[in-house]
Amino acid sequence: MNSASVAHFLRIIGITDFPVYGLAHAGPLHTLSMTWYSSTDDVIYISDRNSPGFDLRKSWDVLRYMAFLIRLEDHALELQRRYNKVQAAFLEKIRKEVVNKNDGADSESSLLWTASDQADKFKIYYPEKGAKGVEGVEESKAQASASAKSRD
Repeated sequence: MNSASVAHFLRIIGITDFPVYGLAHAGPLHTLSMTWYSSTDDVIYISDRNSPGFDLRKSWDVLRYMAFLIRLEDHALELQRRYNKVQAAFLEKIRKEVVNKNDGADSESSLLWTASDQADKFKIYYPEKGAKGVEGVEESKAQASASAKSRD
């Protein structure tokens, strides 16, 4: 799940078709997974079947695992290179969508992820906003109350 979040984050900042590696473990047994956002298919892929595994109780597997970690340095350098290419556009996106909130325009912001921001975007009731939220919140609150009562 964390790898999917990272792949989605990389997509938001403008880095696509770049694999992210994950590591699942149970005690000394570790298994790699690879996740990436495909710009061609517009979907996040997670590959965890038939992935390399390491039993860290065995010296050979410890060496294989260390070799994998050493190779990640090149991968990290490629990520840095790709980030440097998109950094200016990403910072501009932050300025527009978060700092200025698109100057009041109807935003399809991919950067406003909080529950409060989502409540504003979809005009739903959010307890911390109460009656001070956006238009339509009171109607949404009434619908939520009616729905809860109907389940009782």
